[in-house]
Amino acid sequence: MKPILFLLWFLSFDQPWIVAHRGGHQYAPENSLEAIEEAIQHKADIVELDVRRSRDGVFFLMHDSSLKRTTGMDKKAEELTWTELQKLNLLHNGKLTSHKIPSFEEALLRAGNRIVIDIDFKVAGMDARRDAYQLIEKTKMESQVLFFLYDYKEMFEMHPWNPKIKIMPRVYKEEDLEEVVASGLTDIVHVDPSFKNSALLRSDKMKGYRIWINTLGAVDQKGVTDGKAYRDFVSDFPFANVFQTDFPLQLRQALR
Repeated sequence: MKPILFLLWFLSFDQPWIVAHRGGHQYAPENSLEAIEEAIQHKADIVELDVRRSRDGVFFLMHDSSLKRTTGMDKKAEELTWTELQKLNLLHNGKLTSHKIPSFEEALLRAGNRIVIDIDFKVAGMDARRDAYQLIEKTKMESQVLFFLYDYKEMFEMHPWNPKIKIMPRVYKEEDLEEVVASGLTDIVHVDPSFKNSALLRSDKMKGYRIWINTLGAVDQKGVTDGKAYRDFVSDFPFANVFQTDFPLQLRQALR
């Protein structure tokens, strides 16, 4: 999917969108620039990235709060300065690599015009979110990111900051979904399998919406060797049209 991404938002509902969880981390360290490249090479539509902030205020990519699993250093990621973080090398499958922790700005620029970034923002507070918005605007990536929210109510404050930045709230129950739809502030929501029998998701009110669901975990474990598991999952959730996976290439092949 190219930079016209969201211009094609309403024109491609016959095709599912594939999300590379933490990038193409089967072939490169998760949340690395190389993982973004792998996601693009595997024709993912979206790359999901986790964003944290260094002690001196630089946004960078890292899922865990601890650096132990991803670099071998037994310290909290946010306790280090950006200079200190840059001295570390990323691990891949437990082995040291030459790859470095990327800044969020580097990731935005690397993805530019080639793939959508889904931002799983790990920094607390609205001030941090405002700062992230400013960085997105600085890199001219407003039309190429999804800003994921664990609490959908945050979108009421954030949307006016820059309506060009598409917000994707997670909903946990039907009442949440109803409020998101009534707001008119977004056209993509993140659901889980508990919504399997949702009347609202199957209704005409959701026409024009992107519905995100994960295949992470058991579905991926089966699907990576047996594509039928992926196809069965998609059949069970006919309203979903965005699928996040650890195996974007295999999921794409199975759905094709």
